[in-house]
Amino acid sequence: MNALIEQGIRAWKCYENYHGCVPTQPSMSESQVVREHGDLHIVLANCNGILAVYRVRDNGTLYRCKRVPQHVANLYDN
Repeated sequence: MNALIEQGIRAWKCYENYHGCVPTQPSMSESQVVREHGDLHIVLANCNGILAVYRVRDNGTLYRCKRVPQHVANLYDN
């Protein structure tokens, strides 16, 4: 599972570099891999909340979700 999170962090850094965003660092302890209804999602988060959610496609590539899936948002609601 850590390999998937590290793959998500690499994708996150590429996204931030491409868009010229101020870099924020995902936390390994806050980030997690979530499996729901046959879908696998990588959730990158830090102490401020969810930074990005990636869906792992069948071929292993990542797709950045435009919206946070409800089942993922429920995990991070306080």
